Amino acid sequence: MKRLNLFLVLTCCMLAGVQGSINMPAVFGDNMVLQRQSEVNVWGSHTCYRKHASPEIRVTGSWAPLDTVVAEFTRDGHWKAKIRTGAAGGPYTLKIFSSLDETVEYKNVMLGEVWLCSGQSNMEWRVNAVKYNGEVAEAAKQLEVRVFTLPLIGAEYPQNDCDASWEECSPKMLESVSAVAYFFARHLKEALGVPVGIIVPAWGGTGFEVWTPKELIYGNPSLKAPFDASQSWPADAGCLYNAMIHPLAPFSMAGAIWYQGEANVGRYQTYAEGMKTMITGWRKSFGKEFPFYQVQIAPFRYNTQHNEAALLREQQELATVITPKTGMVVVSDLVENVDDIHPTDKLNVGKRLASLALGDTYRQPLAEYRNPTFGKLTVEKNKAIVSFNNTGTGLICRDKKVEGLKIAGADGVYHDADGTVRNDRLTVSSPHVKEPVSVTYCFDDTSFGNLFTKGGLPVAPFRSDRTGFPEAYELSAQERKEGFKMLFDGTNMDCWTGNTTDYRIVDGCIDVDASGTAVGNLYTKDEYADFAFRFEFQLTPAANNGVGIRAPMEGDNAYNAMEIQILDCENPEYDRIAPYQHHGSVYGVIPAGHGGMKPVGEWNEEEIYAGGDQIRVTLNEAVILDGNIREASKNGTPDGNGHPGLLNKSGHIGFLGHGSPLKFRNIRIKTLK
Repeated sequence: MKRLNLFLVLTCCMLAGVQGSINMPAVFGDNMVLQRQSEVNVWGSHTCYRKHASPEIRVTGSWAPLDTVVAEFTRDGHWKAKIRTGAAGGPYTLKIFSSLDETVEYKNVMLGEVWLCSGQSNMEWRVNAVKYNGEVAEAAKQLEVRVFTLPLIGAEYPQNDCDASWEECSPKMLESVSAVAYFFARHLKEALGVPVGIIVPAWGGTGFEVWTPKELIYGNPSLKAPFDASQSWPADAGCLYNAMIHPLAPFSMAGAIWYQGEANVGRYQTYAEGMKTMITGWRKSFGKEFPFYQVQIAPFRYNTQHNEAALLREQQELATVITPKTGMVVVSDLVENVDDIHPTDKLNVGKRLASLALGDTYRQPLAEYRNPTFGKLTVEKNKAIVSFNNTGTGLICRDKKVEGLKIAGADGVYHDADGTVRNDRLTVSSPHVKEPVSVTYCFDDTSFGNLFTKGGLPVAPFRSDRTGFPEAYELSAQERKEGFKMLFDGTNMDCWTGNTTDYRIVDGCIDVDASGTAVGNLYTKDEYADFAFRFEFQLTPAANNGVGIRAPMEGDNAYNAMEIQILDCENPEYDRIAPYQHHGSVYGVIPAGHGGMKPVGEWNEEEIYAGGDQIRVTLNEAVILDGNIREASKNGTPDGNGHPGLLNKSGHIGFLGHGSPLKFRNIRIKTLK
């Protein structure tokens, strides 16, 4: 049958006067980088495709020459395959060949890390136009950095290809490569020791709307803002997505970096929602929820009438709060001239983006890689107390006086204010404001600020009365009366330590890494002996986590402490688990009762009471476990294993990651006397 099909293919091609041909998009080529240790997408088309008789397409890489995969034809002669890549290295070859004795071979292929680097002019800005250009020329010869820069062109409809090619890093190449992208890649290469490929679609003066699929813009009434078509850059929604993003999809990559926003200052109101829409659209096109890191726009004399630049920066921060697996770097200290919208220090912009990727995506143990952002404001007498997220190694003021502070009362009139930093909190006051209501820091067009972490990361500008951000959870009046305190109110992780990479704040929740790779634990900084621990959680299908009780911050807490199960035990995957593995059980020791759990996707409320040897678990107001761990284990535990830490007197409380995405919020605790 196979020979007959091949005969039919050859016959059809000859009758049609067509010579068979494998066609590949330009993103595949000599000198390219393929994402290491991944299943990468390879795709193309063939001119001799027939519905019932098409040539066979095979793909193989020289890093694993025996692992040849057969492509699947989809529509109109298009085909797609997935091929497994190995560890970083090269040079290799990638071959695509057909049953018609055709071969396409790409040479000098490296396996490494691939990043998409997009935005407007500050991303487009070339290495030879910024500081440090002399320093990098010689270094470029030594780096395994490859670049794919797309031409500046738009399109009315999505395109399948573009006119570009991969280039090896060289002094000549640096004349035309994005500076931010290059320095980002260089720092990644130095830190990871692997080849890095950067794909650069960037065009100055453009808003996010032109980079977003058109149907997503016009399908959302709040994003249908008028575009300024009088300028010399593209203004039609989706036109650059069509010509500069769509031709790349679904090329396999590690993530994306983004430097844009200046063009949207005048229509800042929907920027966060717009960015979430754009990122979601890109992720759908590439078939992966890749990390996305952006640069907050720098101080510049926009001469805005209503503080639009500061409000755009606020929207940029909000975009990272409402969109999973995103982050932002602040560059307010890297500006020499606020009359130049293109700061020349692109080296440190690239390094900060790379540090964010190294800490967040590559899990490197960096002391700090996220800029401090506003957390919460509380008022004590006539002073406002500001707490922050991501304080890293600690907050400092680089000068005797904190610059850029203003404070207002109920009248909304802001006055210059004094500030002091102590224990990573900022105390703000003014003799003109007796009852503070709100505080701002560098919330204008051009202010730099002088609040930093000890490691040199600037605090992001903010206003405390911002809108759109998740509101902090608060104790009920009854909980305050009973002596509860907040462990997580949705704004900061000050009470927690451990795996703060996979357990991160998204939209007011502790969101456990949605990629499903979270296996580390998140612990309270303090230790507890007897307590009532309350929290809310939202499961995903087959989710598996646990609460460590009186736990050390090491080892397997199911045995060197005790673990209260968090489990979607109604999922068929868990049909055969033992009773002591069900949700709410003291793992391996005391089984919990069934029932009480809300459907997957809904929020559940749980309380864990630990008083001496007595453990009680209440799920959505129903007690599902009430037992004595000493009594339950006096003749051995039901699972037959040793639990040497079961009777620990005190320890940390931890969320124990088992590789499942889920969410926690509104976490409170009361210490029992």
